[in-house]
Amino acid sequence: MTEKLRAMTSIWSNPVVVRDMRVRLRGPRAFWNQALYLGVLSLIALAGYAAAISASGSAVDPIQIQQSLATFYFFIFLTVAGLILLIAPALTAASVVFERQRLTLDLLVTSPMTSLQMLTGKLVSSVAFLLLLLSLSIPASALCVMLGGATIGDVFRIYVLLATDGIVLAAIGLLFSCTTKNSVQAISGTYGAVILFAILTFVIGQTVEVSGVASHMRGAGAAPAPPLSALVALNPFIAVTLTNFNVILIGASVPLWLVTAVFAVLIVRLLMTASALRLGLYEQGLVGSLRRQALLITAATAFPTGQWVATTTGLPSDLSVFFSVIGIGVGAFCVGSFFFPSLFVPVVDEEAPVLATIKHSYNLRAAFSKDHAGALPFFHIWLLVTLVAAALGVALPEGTVASYVSMGMPHMGVPAKVTLIVLAIAVLTSFTYLSAAGYLLWCIARRAATFCPSYTMARPITYVIFVFIVAAPFAVMAVASQLRNDFTDVFSSPFNVLWLGFPFSDMAMNGRPWVERISPFAWTSALAYALGTLIYSPWLPVTPGIAAFARRKVPA
Repeated sequence: MTEKLRAMTSIWSNPVVVRDMRVRLRGPRAFWNQALYLGVLSLIALAGYAAAISASGSAVDPIQIQQSLATFYFFIFLTVAGLILLIAPALTAASVVFERQRLTLDLLVTSPMTSLQMLTGKLVSSVAFLLLLLSLSIPASALCVMLGGATIGDVFRIYVLLATDGIVLAAIGLLFSCTTKNSVQAISGTYGAVILFAILTFVIGQTVEVSGVASHMRGAGAAPAPPLSALVALNPFIAVTLTNFNVILIGASVPLWLVTAVFAVLIVRLLMTASALRLGLYEQGLVGSLRRQALLITAATAFPTGQWVATTTGLPSDLSVFFSVIGIGVGAFCVGSFFFPSLFVPVVDEEAPVLATIKHSYNLRAAFSKDHAGALPFFHIWLLVTLVAAALGVALPEGTVASYVSMGMPHMGVPAKVTLIVLAIAVLTSFTYLSAAGYLLWCIARRAATFCPSYTMARPITYVIFVFIVAAPFAVMAVASQLRNDFTDVFSSPFNVLWLGFPFSDMAMNGRPWVERISPFAWTSALAYALGTLIYSPWLPVTPGIAAFARRKVPA
């Protein structure tokens, strides 16, 4: 039995769970906090009920009365969602930081528990308290059932979604608690990430028109939700409006709350592994596990994204198939670019000698190990997984694989084999273009590590230089258009060919068939590879942080 399996089978006997629950519920403070929570919720429930009654007035129309009760139902659970969004991250944001400040973390580290077992105990104790707070809201939700504003099934599903979202938010707080050194940084970083997460999911929800689907309310004949709405439902506010919807995945109708729970399990597991890695205990296998989980989440996100693009655009031609795959790949690269400096900046262990060098640059077998030679290979594997999953999502908007291959795609007017060829070309073109951009970022990171005194300084400098290289030609093009007094034709500048965004410019796209639009991607890829090789020669060994290593004492 593995360590992870032992951690899951002995969750409630975990000494960290028992200790934290005793500390959290010891004394009258915990009960006063629960009483305050219940009092605030009761006042809000009474206010919502009064508002619903005043809205219905003296109407005797059953439809109007039912709408008022449904409004009261949403009002209650939107309030609970807001409380979950505020409370869940705070339960874990400073849990590990407090252990450091009380000088008790060393006692936990020296115990027989692994870091994952210890962090699992921290998360479970926080989630148990969160479930206790959710249970306190049952009387308010029972009022909705008694008045006819919702069914028991509705309440059960919404509690499952809210509990799932609360676990994800608590895992985010645990990650920042393991990353930062003091409680102020942990709490501010946690709530900053939670706010960004809420905004991002809201924007995605508006993009995939989740709000438009939710406007059908909870009727039995409501249309299926877009596939990405299962990921968007990790936002507690959006989850309240999506409890009764289903998601269509490869022709099968799956309850949305079930798919959201699967996403939550994958995300929580990834955050827990990242937290254990950031805790700094240097346990074996954490890096490989983290990278494999990242690939799994990437595939699980890219596939429904491609499916949504296919069903939204209707794929009127092979041109939309081609650029849908490229667009998803570029979007994934832009999101992942925030994490690439941490992946690409070389790191040498503390036991390494002064002026230690990293001699290897590329080793495919090290892609799932902490050896830095596997950083660029892992990026290539991640990119390929993203593009293949997105291509499958585009190719299979409806039906199963067998029906797709046998029937083709009649709504496109082209055989399935032609579409498969177009998808293969799109994946190859996207991979070449984005791998060149990643190679350029990798070269910048390795060069920055040779000058910066610390890795924490090399990583932001790497990202700033990369953004400058990407944006500087566009700024030159804008200045050139101003000198010509032609503000409408920025992309006709001769500097266009030096810009990494050249394949998406008007000059490269307008009035050209999709086959001819492939050549700008090839030119831009060659430019990125040449520029990266000019910045850093991959055949030379890297000496990370020369200034930092020079200040270190030589071990005896």
